[in-house]
Amino acid sequence: MGLNPTGPAISIPLQQKAARNGLICPLACGAVLCARIQDVIRQVLREIKAEAERLLADRIAADKSVNRICKELGIGKQTFYSWAEEYQLKR
Repeated sequence: MGLNPTGPAISIPLQQKAARNGLICPLACGAVLCARIQDVIRQVLREIKAEAERLLADRIAADKSVNRICKELGIGKQTFYSWAEEYQLKR
């Protein structure tokens, strides 16, 4: 088991799995986040994704150009297209 100065010792494979799932402390201390913090992070990410989907869908429905949408949202075209694909939005 690896030694974690800010929490209980966990194995390296478990730390790697937690890191892949975004469950390692973002302050780079290496601590595995507690379940409550993980739940809060997941909820915030769901809310952000829902808002991004709504913003993008509204602008697509308004028949705005990709360039205009990207400028309004402050995103690049690659992000626009990946969001449009992820949220299954059609122009």
